[in-house]
Amino acid sequence: MWSFPLPHIAWLICDLILISILVYIIISKIDSAQKLVLISVYFMVFINFSLNTQFYPRLLQFQAGNNAALLINKQNINPNDVFMLSGDYNSWSLDFYTNRLTPKINVETVSENKMDSKWLFVYEDQMKELSAKNLQWSKKIEIDHYRITRLNLKFLNPNTRDAILKKAYLLQIKKTNIKEE
Repeated sequence: MWSFPLPHIAWLICDLILISILVYIIISKIDSAQKLVLISVYFMVFINFSLNTQFYPRLLQFQAGNNAALLINKQNINPNDVFMLSGDYNSWSLDFYTNRLTPKINVETVSENKMDSKWLFVYEDQMKELSAKNLQWSKKIEIDHYRITRLNLKFLNPNTRDAILKKAYLLQIKKTNIKEE
């Protein structure tokens, strides 16, 4: 595929076999009504196989919530220590892959409550809000992000993809943000 290269030669071989069977059905001497149904069904199977084995897995690599959940699991971060900054943003994939609804908190909660060593998942636009409050973090993990439900040619073209990718971040809150009582 042009937008995402094939992940493995085995998928290319499977595609060639499926295309060969489709060509065989097309040139075979079957009743035309039966052939029409067979071609339609087989073409749907081929398209779904290709999308599910090659396109969608590559596409999901650009959904920040998936990658954040992978990092949370890989770095043994307790999912109960991960929060999202409140606002218009959601990450259903983060919720799905961490097996929980990620609680949303506002910036004031981060600076007022005892959030030492807790993690905050934020999008690029939300970083301005954190900077305005002078919040600090001890770790910052940058993750590429694109809203995959809104595909366009600039994203699908590998040469222009980097220009439209946004960022998301996993931030470990630093103790200096906590106001002493």
